[in-house]
Amino acid sequence: MAVFATFLAFAGCSEGAKPADLADRAERYMDLRQKGSWDAIWTGMVDPEVRETIKRAAFMERRASSFDIVDFEIVSVDEKGEEGLVVAKMDTILPVLKPGGGLMRIPRELDDSQKWVLREGRWYIQLQG
Repeated sequence: MAVFATFLAFAGCSEGAKPADLADRAERYMDLRQKGSWDAIWTGMVDPEVRETIKRAAFMERRASSFDIVDFEIVSVDEKGEEGLVVAKMDTILPVLKPGGGLMRIPRELDDSQKWVLREGRWYIQLQG
């Protein structure tokens, strides 16, 4: 009987992602994003199927001019089978062109809705080019 119970415990662990996994991955993604670690995001967080459709250089170029994230909070995590939706609230500093030239930095609170997908037991964000 104990062997059967042990088998069930291990079988339950191997079914794939646990409910907290998406929240953990989203938190890690936002932390990397705040640090500007786009290379780590590209290699470990972006959906492998998306990586097949866009070039790494195009992905990086688009993010080179991204805004600064001062702070963030994961507001909600919703899982539906192999799809997930995460909403993060971000305190940001946006670079804005001045009418006479130059840049000014404006603080702004933004909401970020993120689509995630579960592939082989791991959550990946579906960022586009």
